[in-house]
Amino acid sequence: MKTFKTILLMMLFASITLSSCSDDDMDLTGDLIITQYGEYYSGGTYEIYTEKAALTESSSSTEFYPKPLREGEIYLNQEISITDLNHGTYYIEFFKKDSYNGESMSFQISGGKTTRISISSFGIKLEE
Repeated sequence: MKTFKTILLMMLFASITLSSCSDDDMDLTGDLIITQYGEYYSGGTYEIYTEKAALTESSSSTEFYPKPLREGEIYLNQEISITDLNHGTYYIEFFKKDSYNGESMSFQISGGKTTRISISSFGIKLEE
């Protein structure tokens, strides 16, 4: 009888513990906010690539033009919000107006968090 009660108690404990665990609450996407200061990049554009596309481009001996994951225009003192990026490492490139030479950097997106990048005439900075 004592063994039966112990087994019953263990089953009750296991059912309570397992029912409270849910993977549905895990957020796998994050956000990116780009803040532009000053007029240096005003009227320019940005392009976001996966890290794999950026690495393939730099290591390829033939010309390779990956398609940007996201792209857009930059306006004076604008804050750009990009939502629902999957967890991972990305590569972003900023271009001044009427220029094909840009500045770039890589950044990481974590699930449920917001990554902030600022751009100005001083360059690109990942904000903490």
